[in-house]
Amino acid sequence: MHESGRAQAVFDAILAEAKKHGAQRITKVTFAIGELSGVDGEHVVEHIEELAPGTLLEGAKYELVHTTVEFECGQCGERFGADSEAAGCPKCSSVRMKVIHGQEFSVESIDVE
Repeated sequence: MHESGRAQAVFDAILAEAKKHGAQRITKVTFAIGELSGVDGEHVVEHIEELAPGTLLEGAKYELVHTTVEFECGQCGERFGADSEAAGCPKCSSVRMKVIHGQEFSVESIDVE
């Protein structure tokens, strides 16, 4: 998805959640961005800031928390990062693995007044 479309969807979701809880103002939004997500967090924030004037998000601060890749071995269950020197699982050498973390793009928290 293009960043402007992604930003619009996130913007709408943040406002809806804040209004649901009776917020008067949003002071900070924290995003989790996985290194495999393909999301340009700064670009998303720029789009949200363009949409923010006159809304609860006007003047809000943004924090981008980058998450690293974590795999889980499908053979032995070992969890390991992409920095492993082995081609597969560092414990059993299996190449059967799935991504546990690192693909996410989510709103971790919304601080409100």
